[in-house]
Amino acid sequence: MTFGSDPRFPTVAKVDLDSAKAMIERALDAGVNFFDTADGYSGGESEIYLGKFLAARRKDVVVATKVGFRAGESITQAGLSRRHIFEACDTSLKKLSTDWIDLYIVHKVDAFTPVEETLEALNDLVRAGKVRYLGFSNWPAWQAASALAIQKERGWARFTSGQMYYSLLTRDLEHEFVPFLRATGTGMTVWSPLTGGFLSGKYTRDSFQQKEKEKGNRLAGFDFIPFDKELGFRVVEKMREIGRAHGASVAQVALAWLLAKQGLQACRTSLKPDSPPGLLYPSRGVPVVPASSEKSLSALLDERRTFPPPEEFRRQANAGDPAIYDRALRDPEAFWAGEAKKLDWFTPWQKVLEWNVPWAKWFVGGKLNVAYNCVDRHAHSARRNKAAIIWEGEPGDSRALTYGMLEREVNRFANALRSLGVAKGDRVAIYMGMVPELAIAMLACAKIGAPHSIVFGGFSAEALRERINDAKAKVVVTCDGAWRRGSVVPLKASVDEALRGTPTIQNVIVVRRIGDAAKAAMQPGRDVWWHDVTGAASDKCAAEPMDAEDMLFVLYTSGTTGKPKGIVHTSAGYLVGVSTTHRYVFDIKEEDVYWCTADIGWVTGHSYIVYGPLANGATSLMYEGTPDYPDRDRFWSVIDKYGVNIFYTAPTAIRTFMRWGTELPARHSLSSLRLLGTVGEPINPEAWIWYNDYIGRRRCPIVDTWWQTETGMILISPLPGLTATKPGSATRPLPGIVAEVVDAKGDAVGPGAGGYLVLKRPWPAMMRTIYGDPDRYVQQYWSRYPGMYLTGDGCKVDKDGYFWLLGRVDDVMNVAGHRISTYEVESALVDHSSVAEAAVIGRTHDVKGQGISAFVTLKEGVAADDALKNELKQHVVGKIGAIARPDDIFFVSELPKTRSAKIMRRLLRDIAEGRILGDTTTLADPAVVARLKTQYQEEG
Repeated sequence: MTFGSDPRFPTVAKVDLDSAKAMIERALDAGVNFFDTADGYSGGESEIYLGKFLAARRKDVVVATKVGFRAGESITQAGLSRRHIFEACDTSLKKLSTDWIDLYIVHKVDAFTPVEETLEALNDLVRAGKVRYLGFSNWPAWQAASALAIQKERGWARFTSGQMYYSLLTRDLEHEFVPFLRATGTGMTVWSPLTGGFLSGKYTRDSFQQKEKEKGNRLAGFDFIPFDKELGFRVVEKMREIGRAHGASVAQVALAWLLAKQGLQACRTSLKPDSPPGLLYPSRGVPVVPASSEKSLSALLDERRTFPPPEEFRRQANAGDPAIYDRALRDPEAFWAGEAKKLDWFTPWQKVLEWNVPWAKWFVGGKLNVAYNCVDRHAHSARRNKAAIIWEGEPGDSRALTYGMLEREVNRFANALRSLGVAKGDRVAIYMGMVPELAIAMLACAKIGAPHSIVFGGFSAEALRERINDAKAKVVVTCDGAWRRGSVVPLKASVDEALRGTPTIQNVIVVRRIGDAAKAAMQPGRDVWWHDVTGAASDKCAAEPMDAEDMLFVLYTSGTTGKPKGIVHTSAGYLVGVSTTHRYVFDIKEEDVYWCTADIGWVTGHSYIVYGPLANGATSLMYEGTPDYPDRDRFWSVIDKYGVNIFYTAPTAIRTFMRWGTELPARHSLSSLRLLGTVGEPINPEAWIWYNDYIGRRRCPIVDTWWQTETGMILISPLPGLTATKPGSATRPLPGIVAEVVDAKGDAVGPGAGGYLVLKRPWPAMMRTIYGDPDRYVQQYWSRYPGMYLTGDGCKVDKDGYFWLLGRVDDVMNVAGHRISTYEVESALVDHSSVAEAAVIGRTHDVKGQGISAFVTLKEGVAADDALKNELKQHVVGKIGAIARPDDIFFVSELPKTRSAKIMRRLLRDIAEGRILGDTTTLADPAVVARLKTQYQEEG
């Protein structure tokens, strides 16, 4: 029960003190336990005194007060200043202080100036410890009571009014109120007499204003309008009409409108008739701070928005029957055997799985050839003249290879390799740019049974040398150079430098991409031109029958320390895994143009540019350059040029696009797109929404995929025809995959709790070992939890069984006993309208164990200053909780990233701790780290 919510206890404003005290005594006897006192103006001082009286009278009674400013009243708009604020809050009341206040609400009704000075003065109260809550709102008593309850439930110290509005709507929907925006456009407020009258039909606009005039109320001439440019009554009527059509309350319609940030008519699509009771368009994440536990990661963000598959998409989906999950769970071997039968086999398998933890053998006894399944079988079918690869070079040149053409090119290069002495089992290193010959070289190696080891073309000569030596490669395939942002990357020169210490290399095959002889010094007897050796080779080549467990490739990943790990993938299981997941996750259709923007030098390119798409007979697009050359809308131009239907890219790229603004994608149709995907790291909810709104135009499902180099294939992802998506969640493990989140002891954690992601059952495309180091394979992935594969990623599972990846366990901070994911703090920072990207790390802290340091890049045109730093810190507190408040924020022009655009937080930790920098060979631009180190030393 709250004071003011019962007719026996009306407001005590302007009541003499003795009468008010008597009323309060009656209220206490009746069980009132929350008093929302009036403002310190227009006679409200009596309530301030009453508040102090109450605080002394009853320790179990909560007292809240407000301080407000209205133009023309006791504090004028023109006179609003630091001095006046303090007079209102404290000085004018002489003997009073604010120490006794339990909950302090700052009440802003009108636009006022100077805003900056006002906010600074109010923040002084917070810094001085005089208030426990500071926000902007205008709540009746019932809302304030709910605010206090939610504050206690969540453990919040301070929060923003925006979060409280959403919380109240979620928690107390029976209170129908509509957030309204002042005509001045300065903020959102709730004024219950106005909105309540609108919703109940008690008022019309004219009758309301007439009533206010009769009362002499200065608000009579104000236009209160919901978020857009329409007058309140007309809008509420529309809200009521839409609500009736969808079985929604007016409050639900209002919230949908608010979150959609668009016209009222368009928010109809946010209201789904088949949604569960409650919010039809769920609110933004409400911060929930669980009890601290050393057993699990603190999972702090709670994202509630859901997006069911569009009905039209669901009807045509490759995976449209939800029973697929149960079938795969009941009999996983039968499920994977069924998928394997979609490939062509030279010899059928005798046993689906032989599992001796941690050693797996899939399709035991079977023989096939990966290149035959990716090329030959399509080239000898109706797909012969279908485009297999469409290639766009950075300068604008382009090529298309049909399956028939691709077969001939693969055969020529396979024969060329054999002519140079490459035989089954020999390793071939490939160090190239994104040109068709890269895919051709991979497939040619697969055709003759020579495992390839692709080294990303952005790696240094030192990194290349290390990988060549570990794999004991016999041949290197490279280019004279590659184009990147209009400049030549000298690949051949890097190879020459690397080969000064590589005793196993016998030949170097060079693709002429640049055509500048000065870029490629050819060493006679060792170096040969691609066009020379393929020109002399036959275009007929029989595929080598490969045992299911024969090695297809070794791909190196960087370790924090020590030499890189050579991840071994074998033929049959890998191809079954990537072809199955590509078919179901991307819903590939015969006519689709599919574009994965990754570099083939990474596992994403192996699995979902080359092997997965081509095994399914798809058209796969390759692009050589960067998203911003020659212009920042290059990706969108490519999509429109080739009619791309499926677009798969990284969250880092999406955040970069956000930073560049919405104008660039708006210039392009993008109407061919029907499905979007993300890969490489967890995607922040706000980036997900931006991707959905501005690239997918709210019509394309988004598949947020989780997997690793080690897993070979996607393991956790929506099935776009079946799964309702949640921004930031990879949703559910795919059919045939059994994943769990456990604590440090290996016990499963409850819904919402953070822990460590493990895999409890083998899958076909899983890595088989670390090349040349089986003990390291066992120790790193299988030793901590017997029988379970440790992914190294933090994760939580919500009440719906959806998985939320929290980033690498290495990217977890222990702050005052709370294990907090850097991803969640980064998500909260990126949620702010000024922030483009954020990287968060934990650093040594004398008191908390670890402090939180954030490195932030700002959107174009945003000024970096201390006020914004403080605002961002408060924003994180509001989104997550006080425990996640960054200790330091550094505004930087660029973050350290790998060539695959992943942020290297490890190097930021080295900088913050003053350590010698670890392996930097994968950095896209080493100069970034040097600049950051200098900046940190100057500011830190």
